[in-house]
Amino acid sequence: DFEEAFRTEIYGIDADVWIITETWLSFSLVGYQLVAETGQADDLIHAKRPFSRWVAIWSRLKARKLEVLSDPERMACIRVEEGNRPVVIVGTVLPWGGDKRHAPQKDATDDAASADFCQMLQVQSEEWRHLWSTPDSTGFCVAGDFNQQSLLFPNPQGNKRHACINQAFKGLDRLTNNMKVVYPKAPSHLNPHPTIDHICVGGGLKLRDGTTPTTWDVPAFGGTAITDHAGVAVDLTF
Repeated sequence: DFEEAFRTEIYGIDADVWIITETWLSFSLVGYQLVAETGQADDLIHAKRPFSRWVAIWSRLKARKLEVLSDPERMACIRVEEGNRPVVIVGTVLPWGGDKRHAPQKDATDDAASADFCQMLQVQSEEWRHLWSTPDSTGFCVAGDFNQQSLLFPNPQGNKRHACINQAFKGLDRLTNNMKVVYPKAPSHLNPHPTIDHICVGGGLKLRDGTTPTTWDVPAFGGTAITDHAGVAVDLTF
């Protein structure tokens, strides 16, 4: 089935930790532990998958869940405790232009959408820093669906959204900024576009020498792509 198509791709990539967005409770991975997931959200209910979740974090390394208080419907966190230094990993989904969770009006303006995005990014990022707590000794990674193509804006006096992104990700290496991927369900499906799914790191984490962020073709089931997102992966070390 289509779940098996996901598993085949995942096992081939062979990552130690997976942050999966828009997932569901019936999904499972052999050799991995589901360490943390977001709570049930009213805005993510599908007839065929009634127990969907915005974020789930799987690990085959020793890890434990860290409780999220500010936005438990869209953010999950784990602490990997295998190796010489622990790593705190946050998985998130940030608001998009048509997101109605905090803007129930039918046609939200750009200003309203930006205000909602900035509010939730500030709320989440404040808790990221709290969960990280000891940046000098603990690695940190935040990843997921940011719904933003760019995470680097050289002009701090740009629009409100640019300014709040610069503030939230200050001090983090934005590894996937402007990375281009092929979106399988986009009209121009053969043309790569900047990804909206990102990986950012801090606390001494960096790309392993000789590696770059990578992407891969989205698997298909019955001749149709089974997601409208393209996955990204990084190989990290201290």
